[in-house]
Amino acid sequence: MKQRYMYKRMHIAILGIITVFSLILGAQVSFAETLVLTLNDAIAIGLKNSLDIKSKQLAVDAAQKDIKSAKSAYYPGIMVSSGYSHRFDDDQQGAAFFS
Repeated sequence: MKQRYMYKRMHIAILGIITVFSLILGAQVSFAETLVLTLNDAIAIGLKNSLDIKSKQLAVDAAQKDIKSAKSAYYPGIMVSSGYSHRFDDDQQGAAFFS
């Protein structure tokens, strides 16, 4: 008799725990938004968020920059430089200093 009472009590506890979890999960599901998409919308979102496609696009961009850099070696370049230099005449400066 005592064993039967323990089993009944354990079943009630398990049902209580299941009920609490189902209420918690049910509340979370009911607050979640549902989004209805067309096939084209779903494909567009998938293409936009695909990491594989993004990495491939970055590789294409890098390759285009490499091509542009390689072509620039064939273009003429312009170099501009300037300088200034002044040389003092040592004889005149020394003579003015010692006179």
